[in-house]
Amino acid sequence: LSIVFNGEIYNFIDLRNQLRSLGHIFRSQSDTEVLLAAYAEWGRDCLKHLNGMFAFALYDSKLQEIFIARDRAGEKPLFYYLDNGTLFFASELKAFMSLPDHIRPRIDLEMIARMRNDEFVERTLLKDVSNLCGGYCLILRDRSNCRKWRWWRTVEHLVEIPANFGEQVELYRDLFLDACRIRMRSDVPIGTALSGGLDSSSTLCAMSELRKKSQEL
Repeated sequence: LSIVFNGEIYNFIDLRNQLRSLGHIFRSQSDTEVLLAAYAEWGRDCLKHLNGMFAFALYDSKLQEIFIARDRAGEKPLFYYLDNGTLFFASELKAFMSLPDHIRPRIDLEMIARMRNDEFVERTLLKDVSNLCGGYCLILRDRSNCRKWRWWRTVEHLVEIPANFGEQVELYRDLFLDACRIRMRSDVPIGTALSGGLDSSSTLCAMSELRKKSQEL
């Protein structure tokens, strides 16, 4: 298995412990190795176990296929271009402009004319280059069989909301603190950007509370 990976798997520590119990051996502390082990264990269903922001391309030499996928919300970009069974992919459109002239995609002037700030649109500013939308994945096998499908639909994973307002507040607080907690896992110093708005101020307060609790333990 070979992988090109952009992003971060927030729950990689929990996954690593689970995969260790299933017999996997790890040689590093990286989430990339955990992602490879998750694919080795669960195949394409590994996506259902991931909590994070990511875009990756994985080559399985045994199956002779390339598997590319994007996170649930599409936080990390991923564009692809299929030309006569050859798959080109990148996180930025300008990367495709370095292709040889005979296969280099052309500017889509019609798309420029109707351009809007839409994320979940497959069509891009380059002809034949597609945006892999958030929650989608794609497999190319034997340079001919290409299949794309949606692996995540948020509407199918909605949290049940309590009727009582106080319970709603507690549920939101728990979810928010947990989201901050798993994003604070790092082997290097971390920080946050404080703009003065409600969102960044809430994140900073949550990180401060979580750090204080960890120091008390």
